[in-house]
Amino acid sequence: MARLISSQEDYLNQAEKQLVDAFTQFLPDDYIIYHHREVDGREFDCIVLLPEVGILVVEVKGWDRPAGLRVIDGDSVHVQYPNKIIKENPKRQARAYRFALSRFITSQTGFAPLVFDMVAYPFLDQAAFTGLSLGMISHVSLTFLKEDLLSAKALHDKIYQALCIVEKWGKPFQFNAIEMKAVRTLFEPAQPSLERQVIPDIGSEQTATEVSFQKRTKTDAALGEDQPYSELRCLPDQTSDAEIDVILSEYRQGTKYYLFTETNQLLRRIIDHFTRCLKNARLMARALDILPLDEDIEQVIESSSSAFTAFNFSAFSLETTKFSFSPIHIINGQIDCGASEQFLSAMHEKTPFNLNQYRLEHAPINQNIRVQAGAGTGKTFSMIARFAFLCHQHQYHQQSVRRAISMLTFTNEAADVMKSRLKRHFLNLYLLSGKSTHLSLLESLDSIHISTIHSYAYELLKRLGSDIGYSKNLSIVSGVFDRRTVLEDIIERHLTHMLEQNAGLLDQIDLQMYELKQLLLDIINKLYMKSVDLTHTEDLDFGNACPGYESFHAFIQAVIQDTEKEYNILLHDSDKIHLNQIIVKVRELAEYLKQNPGNMGHDYLFIDEFQDTDDTQIKTLAMLQRLAGFKYFIVGDIKQCIYRFRGATVSSFSVLEKQVEEETWLDFFLDKNYRSDNALLARYNRIFCRWAEKTTLLPYQPHRDALFSNIANSKDESSICRLVGYANGNEFIEKVAMQIRSWLLDIESAQKNGQSLQTAEKRIAILVRRNAQAEWLRKMLLPYGIDIHVKTGGALYQSAATLDFFKMVNALLNNQNSSHLAAFMVSGYVCAKIDMWRLADMESDEQCVFLTDALDRYFLDNSNQTHSFSSLVCSLRTDPVLSVIRIVIDICRPWQNEQLSTKEKARYKDNLDLLIENMLRRHTVEQLTLSKMWRFLSVAVMAGVEEQERDMESDTNPIICSTIHKAKGLEYGYVLLPFTQSDIRYAKNHGSDITVDGNRIGYSLIMNQTVIQNGYYEEHLERTERSREETRLLYVAMTRAMRQFAWMASVDKKRVLSWDYLLKAGEHHDI
Repeated sequence: MARLISSQEDYLNQAEKQLVDAFTQFLPDDYIIYHHREVDGREFDCIVLLPEVGILVVEVKGWDRPAGLRVIDGDSVHVQYPNKIIKENPKRQARAYRFALSRFITSQTGFAPLVFDMVAYPFLDQAAFTGLSLGMISHVSLTFLKEDLLSAKALHDKIYQALCIVEKWGKPFQFNAIEMKAVRTLFEPAQPSLERQVIPDIGSEQTATEVSFQKRTKTDAALGEDQPYSELRCLPDQTSDAEIDVILSEYRQGTKYYLFTETNQLLRRIIDHFTRCLKNARLMARALDILPLDEDIEQVIESSSSAFTAFNFSAFSLETTKFSFSPIHIINGQIDCGASEQFLSAMHEKTPFNLNQYRLEHAPINQNIRVQAGAGTGKTFSMIARFAFLCHQHQYHQQSVRRAISMLTFTNEAADVMKSRLKRHFLNLYLLSGKSTHLSLLESLDSIHISTIHSYAYELLKRLGSDIGYSKNLSIVSGVFDRRTVLEDIIERHLTHMLEQNAGLLDQIDLQMYELKQLLLDIINKLYMKSVDLTHTEDLDFGNACPGYESFHAFIQAVIQDTEKEYNILLHDSDKIHLNQIIVKVRELAEYLKQNPGNMGHDYLFIDEFQDTDDTQIKTLAMLQRLAGFKYFIVGDIKQCIYRFRGATVSSFSVLEKQVEEETWLDFFLDKNYRSDNALLARYNRIFCRWAEKTTLLPYQPHRDALFSNIANSKDESSICRLVGYANGNEFIEKVAMQIRSWLLDIESAQKNGQSLQTAEKRIAILVRRNAQAEWLRKMLLPYGIDIHVKTGGALYQSAATLDFFKMVNALLNNQNSSHLAAFMVSGYVCAKIDMWRLADMESDEQCVFLTDALDRYFLDNSNQTHSFSSLVCSLRTDPVLSVIRIVIDICRPWQNEQLSTKEKARYKDNLDLLIENMLRRHTVEQLTLSKMWRFLSVAVMAGVEEQERDMESDTNPIICSTIHKAKGLEYGYVLLPFTQSDIRYAKNHGSDITVDGNRIGYSLIMNQTVIQNGYYEEHLERTERSREETRLLYVAMTRAMRQFAWMASVDKKRVLSWDYLLKAGEHHDI
């Protein structure tokens, strides 16, 4: 509990008491609280001293009747009292107090600590705050609301949000013990001198022992100066309580610990001390996180009789391993050869300790690192651990880490997850240590470049692309409509010319004009997806034409070449770049920078899911590395390379090795799985080994790719991996339903028998190849009483919430355009019916007046006459855009559309919240303008950017149906493959198939029933590569399962090379 320094609590009004009670209950022991202290004639409501941070000043308002409050002019709150209305601005009051206190402290002590201010409304909740537009007075992150005072987590989260804003002021968080002592003497004259630092015995509640650590008396200006990053120790059974407490003291300062205990009894003692240590610091462990102590939440620690794991703290007992005790002590991963090596290798096999992960985390900092990480082996955890180790070893601070490390992921969602996990790591460290360095690293993560490779390339072009003709205002476009317009003009031009030479060309092609346009656009898009440089189409070699189609072959080349030339001129003149051109342009930039390297600004480049990069991306990154000299940390698994249609190949690791000239690679293989039953993994290993022995379909080497785990759930090995046969189509869906019911009973039985199942273990996944299959299964299973959740994914920017929001932004931005006003009128925000015949009879100006009047009436009627549409448009000139948008949303409440079901309303609101969150992740509230919103949405909506909707149903529905591509990276207790008997050598899609080998372009085009292939398209090689990718897809599907896996197959289906054939062959050795 924080300390309240006051003997006059009766002076507190109810609102102040509510705030002070929350502060004293939920803030740490070393926080100091004052109330009603006078400085320079001003009386403060509340002051809090935050060690290692600064001083917080809070102005408290006891307003509890929203009906009596109104924000009229954006500058003050009009408060209705019985006989009068008073204008107040609590934020302005708080700021005045802040400056007065800052001047007073500096004049009296000579110190200038950070002082920041907040406002508190203890009786107003978030809904009232938003509804009253109080955000115009004080930012929500700088305001304590009713919900923020209900729990330690809510209070700490609000203070952290405030500090994220305050950090931008540029004043460091450096309120050390000496400065804090000086401030306390101003308010507590009797405060005794603090001459030495005393660290209490954190393992005991009854006694306090002075423990001398000279290095702790230093400021923590750098993470690595004395404090070890990690220690690995073997502890004998006679280890004393005092020794355990010293270890925990070091742990609280930020050192990571790996402990091996001689006995289970010593392990239990360590767990008891650990729990008590955190509780005394008002903290608790929950899974692998550290949280502020909350008595209402159960403390969950991963432990058994022989192992215990918490954040940055692992302990393993040697008692059950039968391995003799050895007094080993390793600091920062510096393993010596001999006994330590032998011991740790044994522990890797016999305990949950992961030697490969430990070596990877502590690897030398001056080498390129390649990590081949099997499914479920903790690659994200390893990347975060390595990031933290580099921060420690280099002593990175808030500014330096921003430029030192960049991280690339395959999707925006993965980038968000990585950033979130990194933030959680450094927040855990800060909660443990209270060090400002950990807090500053936490805050720096918002500005560290963690993004997709395309976003990374775009930032490089904006920063360094001026020499190849781009400005810092370079913008991305989808180009779908502009390119189509250019293409149509060029097709017409070329067709006219070619028909003069070959009148029967259109009959030969046998396509409608719109089909021909779509086919050519499809070819261009697929070439870009494989990172082909279409700005220099004259360098591309399309080979020999299909006999009889020479004119069409020439036509394709000419149209593509001319379309891209004209389209690129159009883009360049408007300082734009197409999304698909970014990698190609960065390679052009890298070629230029060979002559003028400049400052690339990285020490390290982390790349996740490296197997999904294409050759052009790899070669471009290698060119940048040669210029900048950064070190690689790449993670991937070639067995999970399933994006061949985007140019990815299983040769990605070897391609990079050839491109990087220096021989400084360290290779690591992660093989310890953290999610699946070991018996299931052993069964898989037999199947995969059989494929590797008899075919070339899967790049599997048992000595490095075979996975194992310490999880043993299965009692019946026959059920963990099995075939579910069916006789005919009618029986198929019935067998699917039976298998699902069987697994639901298995989950229920496991829980009744006392097994603690993770959320993922209780989920059943039906994995398919196409979305249409998933939707068909959902409909077919409904009559059986089985409701499955179909994960469509990637639909946020095509959802009603986004499209309606886009119409609203268009209407505000183009408020004199009748088309945009009409679109907004019929959107979910207004749901108006417009007489289009009447509107059509009006002139353009009349239309705008008519629609604006209608919108004004609607907004006034729904806002108690406080806001019209026109007044909101005017307020955009002076008020933050987001506050105006919020008012529009609060008035219209588009999710309450009567045409939506209850579930659809909830989904709409969640997607709207997610959309705004996504925009705020890219821009601060102050930076966000209508134009930036429009640019963001136009790219996302028109380019078909994939982003997951907020998935509510999957949180409650245990049965999920998804494509395998969407399930990659996820895990489920049970996995079913219902469709397994299609021949994997043949493509299921129609249209065009493109191959790229250097500058050689192969194509196969299906036009009605005719297949046209040029000389570079080798069908037998394509079938082989397609079979290999389908086998890798099967590998990905199988390795999603944690407990059981099953597949469906007809008993009388014709035998072809299919998933069913591979699974049966792997099981029965008849491949």
